[in-house]
Amino acid sequence: MVSATLFSPSWKKLPGFRMYMKASRFLLGLFLALMVAGTFYDLNVFGRWYIQDGEIASSPKPNVENGTATTEGALGDEKESTGGIELEGAVNDISGRNVVNRRAERGRSSKALLAFSLATNAPAVLSLKRPESSMGALDGIRVLSMIWIIWHHVKVMLEFTLEEHISTKCDRKEEHISTKCDRKEERISTKCDRKEERISTKCDRKEERISTKCDRKEERISTKCDRKEERISTKCDRKEERSVRNVTEKRNVSVRNVTGKRNVSVRNVTEKRNVSVRNVTEKRNRSVRNVTEKRNVSVRNVTEKRNVSVRNVTEKRHRSVRNVTEKRNVSVRNVTEKRNTSVRNVTEKRNISVRNVTEKRNISEIFYRKKYEKDHASPQHRRTPCVDSFFVLSALLVTYLTLCKIRSNGGRIRWWRFYLNRYLRLTPVYAFCIIMYVSFSHWLGRGYLKNRSYDYEASRCRQYVWSNLLYVNNCIPDPFVLSACLGWTWYLADDMQMFVVTLSSSTSCRDPTIIISPGVEYLIYSNVLTRIQSYMVGVFCGYILYKYKGHPVKIPKAWNTVGWSLSITVAFICVFALGFSSYENPLPAWFVRLWHGCHRFLFSCTVGWIAFACVTGNGGPIGKFLSWEVWLPLSRVSYCVYLFHPVVMLHYVLTSNDQLHWNTYTSVYMFLSFFVATYTVSLAVSLLVEVPLLKMTKLLLDQRPRTQ
Repeated sequence: MVSATLFSPSWKKLPGFRMYMKASRFLLGLFLALMVAGTFYDLNVFGRWYIQDGEIASSPKPNVENGTATTEGALGDEKESTGGIELEGAVNDISGRNVVNRRAERGRSSKALLAFSLATNAPAVLSLKRPESSMGALDGIRVLSMIWIIWHHVKVMLEFTLEEHISTKCDRKEEHISTKCDRKEERISTKCDRKEERISTKCDRKEERISTKCDRKEERISTKCDRKEERISTKCDRKEERSVRNVTEKRNVSVRNVTGKRNVSVRNVTEKRNVSVRNVTEKRNRSVRNVTEKRNVSVRNVTEKRNVSVRNVTEKRHRSVRNVTEKRNVSVRNVTEKRNTSVRNVTEKRNISVRNVTEKRNISEIFYRKKYEKDHASPQHRRTPCVDSFFVLSALLVTYLTLCKIRSNGGRIRWWRFYLNRYLRLTPVYAFCIIMYVSFSHWLGRGYLKNRSYDYEASRCRQYVWSNLLYVNNCIPDPFVLSACLGWTWYLADDMQMFVVTLSSSTSCRDPTIIISPGVEYLIYSNVLTRIQSYMVGVFCGYILYKYKGHPVKIPKAWNTVGWSLSITVAFICVFALGFSSYENPLPAWFVRLWHGCHRFLFSCTVGWIAFACVTGNGGPIGKFLSWEVWLPLSRVSYCVYLFHPVVMLHYVLTSNDQLHWNTYTSVYMFLSFFVATYTVSLAVSLLVEVPLLKMTKLLLDQRPRTQ
């Protein structure tokens, strides 16, 4: 699973993907096999081992007792021997059990193997015993340099993470404020639109009700007037009919009377008849004319009344519609003003919040910029000279131990064995760190700084892992930028390249440790040519110590005092000189150029003097302090600390969701936390991975006869 996660899905399309998968599985299996084999080798042959200044130094000594040659410490005490026999019996008994018992036996055997590995390797790593011929002062220099590196790296991490925290937090706060204001404006706009819609619907319905009411009233008035006209017409018709009937009856009566008097005078009757008919006709016409006039007057009155009622209803409708329209306009105007006021308030609140966040960011940037300018006078301030101390120590031990090895072998030495030993001792733990770094990159929590940069670096690690395993990652893929994979391991590439060039190695020197100081020009900072001067100072010191080996070196007290005073002064200048400069009050240009050109060499000379004086017994209290036995176990895990303590810091930075506060308490607290966590992780890796693999390397490259 680890090997499968080592490559991104895009690599599956490449022709050599299967080969890479097989190679990664093979390497992982090889590492595990070497760990197990190293533990069993320790159990059956050499017994207890302990590391002395980076070397597994527990040579078996012949112990002739009762005529039988044995190996001292081959099997350890009776308890360990019994445990080994039980473990062997458990392994042999696995094949005859079922699946459940097989798993249980495997679990017990793995736990027993792990416990035995810890029991045998822990004393070797944590032992305070040091050989008399070892250079104990170098352990103190190495550990103190590592403490300096961790402290410096904590400050560098705070510089980068604090600014990133502030910027990220301000950006997120601005985004939150903008989103909140946009949502509030959207809610206000939606609310006002709905209110306008309700007002418009209400006014439309009211206008519709008024129009319907007026139409019905006009209809009632028209119906009433029509009915009244009809009644008047019917009444007039009936009255006219009655008048005609009365006239007819009266005529008949007259005719009858006239007929009865016909004999008297036809002429008089006819005249009277004509007069009566004319009178009746006139009366009838007058009655009809009166009824018609009365009808016309009534109809005219009804029509006028209808027109007045319709005009009143129309005016009332127009007045109601006008009132409703005015009420609607007033309501819409009020809603619009309320919306504009709310939007203006929200916009002002947003602007104030954004301005406050921007001012807070600017104040923080100004504060940290001033602190940056105060504490770091140069763009190259992160180039801690502690890097050069590790080059000096590495070259010193390589030169001294190689010359001693050549002299002990009569001037003959197998260089290929030295190169292979160096590669096998550095690469397994290095590859294990890369596998863990890439495989567990997506398992980390997501904090403020968990962004695409870390995933990008992990993907580049999958692509350029071969450059790390070949120790050319200081110039591949691009020498002008930081390394693509585990950028802080540029030191291993520089040291390996200088080791190959000098044609020397050591089987007992401890691998130094260093941490990259990010943010500087990679071409100048990690180029092997810019570090060769420190390495050559270490070579010179190692040669001097070799020449004085076995001979007491007594430096006169006056010259010893001058040497220590001069070294302390030079070290103070190399470390703190640019601290008295700032962008407002810079140091002279000639001094800055001189410092950048000479500070590495001078600091390397200071470290070389301290190492020489302490090893030769002229260190005084400083030599005793650097030779303190407490530094020995811390120095033994320095290689694992070198590889894993940036990973621990990176894990904290990527999983942190709280803003850091830059002060002395925070720096000290984080330094102590990282120091304890890093050494705990490094101790576990050293016990479970590094020491067993070193034992296997010792077994593979052992030059002693096989009979031993």
